[in-house]
Amino acid sequence: MATLTLAVRHIIDIFIWSIAIITALGVIGLDLTPILTGATVVGAALAFGAQNLVKDYLSGFLLLMENQIIIGDVITVLDVTGTVTSVSFRSTVLLDEEGITWYIANGDIRKLGNKTRKLTHDF
Repeated sequence: MATLTLAVRHIIDIFIWSIAIITALGVIGLDLTPILTGATVVGAALAFGAQNLVKDYLSGFLLLMENQIIIGDVITVLDVTGTVTSVSFRSTVLLDEEGITWYIANGDIRKLGNKTRKLTHDF
């Protein structure tokens, strides 16, 4: 939850600073049309190039929000079984029985088995 709070706070800060800078430039009298047009083109190019990164962050956000895994859980993801040592928006880190550290991008997690958690309610 601390990671989630920090990330949301950072996104809000960026948004507020962006609006403040654009407003200040408008007050000074600069024509914002070329700036905003250029920012749109650069933003579209970055978004296209960063599709996997965005997928990783969105998947990580959902993993954390849904509390699917926490540090210390033993999980199986892809073909790796190990203990979760770290969970971030970008990746999940596992330590397997052989002592190998696996870094798995959250966007690659399609099927996840959690051996630590047991179902506590009926559907």
